[in-house]
Amino acid sequence: MHQLSSILKWLWRELRIGIPMALGWAAVLSIMLRQPFRITLIYSLCIGLSIQALIEIGRYGFAWLLHKLIPGSSPMWHNWPGWGLMTPWILVSAGVGYVAGHALGD
Repeated sequence: MHQLSSILKWLWRELRIGIPMALGWAAVLSIMLRQPFRITLIYSLCIGLSIQALIEIGRYGFAWLLHKLIPGSSPMWHNWPGWGLMTPWILVSAGVGYVAGHALGD
């Protein structure tokens, strides 16, 4: 039960950032593009959450890998592998997440 509680807390921390951002982008884009809000919201959620999921997968994956390669290293304690690994990963995640999210929205 404790593990489920930890997972739900982590999920809430992540979604409380992604969902408001998607709502904001949907509002701005629906006004700028003069499209129905619900359609823009669907695309915004699909794209935004796809990008966020890919970034988090890389963040935790790289931190885990560094911990395995260098036991006792601080990246695993902070779940942050550093900007050197994350900058290219974030750029790739943005591109792949946009394409995947757009396809999911379709």
